[in-house]
Amino acid sequence: MMSPVATLRIDRSWNEVLFRTTAFTPMRSAAALLTWEMDPPLHDAGVPAAIIDIVSQVAVSLGPVAFRLFWPHDLPAELSTLAAPRAWLPMRLYQRLTRTWPADIAVANDARGTAELFKQDWQLQGQTALVLRAARPSETTIGTLRSLRDWHGVCFPSDARLLIAPAVDGDGILLAAASEDELADVLAGIGQAVRMLGMTLDGDASATGERPAMNVAISHHVDASEPDEQGFHDYHYEYDIYRFSRADRTYVARSYVEETDRADFLSRLQGDESHVLGAADLTHPLLLEAVDYLRAAGKTTIERLSESEGYVPLEIAKPGGGN
Repeated sequence: MMSPVATLRIDRSWNEVLFRTTAFTPMRSAAALLTWEMDPPLHDAGVPAAIIDIVSQVAVSLGPVAFRLFWPHDLPAELSTLAAPRAWLPMRLYQRLTRTWPADIAVANDARGTAELFKQDWQLQGQTALVLRAARPSETTIGTLRSLRDWHGVCFPSDARLLIAPAVDGDGILLAAASEDELADVLAGIGQAVRMLGMTLDGDASATGERPAMNVAISHHVDASEPDEQGFHDYHYEYDIYRFSRADRTYVARSYVEETDRADFLSRLQGDESHVLGAADLTHPLLLEAVDYLRAAGKTTIERLSESEGYVPLEIAKPGGGN
């Protein structure tokens, strides 16, 4: 059942002292604050389930999500954990006094695992999560996430895309990104998910407006053997390659000329890395736009290359668990 959320609000400017978000905002990052109003109003209710689902879906569509783990009980099976090193007793006492004790870390690769971060010391503002650029963060970033309680004046981790942290009493979600472009993509993804669920989104025009335009590049290719004496080829393939890009993410699809109504997604490119599409990609705003583009171009059959099953139908997932 959807939580009784009346209105969500995204702001790019807010009272950081009132919401106690200053300590969670890295230096030179682009940040926004997500808040909500309940109808009827509820007190000390935590983050509504619908908002947890939206933020978790958008976050994990960008990459694995690492967060602090305080209570390692009844965790989703998909979570992987990285235990904090145990210091000797005098050092542990010093760490408590200086608020630098290291926390265990959990890493989620799906929305269900990501949602766990909102149960881990969220309302007391003990939680911080990072959306990673690669499968695992560097040891430096792990160490920072374990121990750092004040991100103000610290540069944004180079191997992270997004920082997620609670506002005062957990009644707001701080979203800080490495760049304005990456933050715009996150906010647009949240906006799209909110509207898909029939909820209302309010706030700064810069926060709730359209995301940067998707760039589409199409190239034509011929892959053929040398012709024999009669001019025939042992093999001859002719196809178009589509590249759908925004920020540092690109989805690559192929369509053969003899199958004009079909297209196959081959990979996701990020930086120098290439990946087959995974579950998190199926909710990413850029992929949704790419699918709409291909359908408008007459592609009625759209599949994706998988790790183990070859080409499988592309089933777009929607926030809330539907397809």
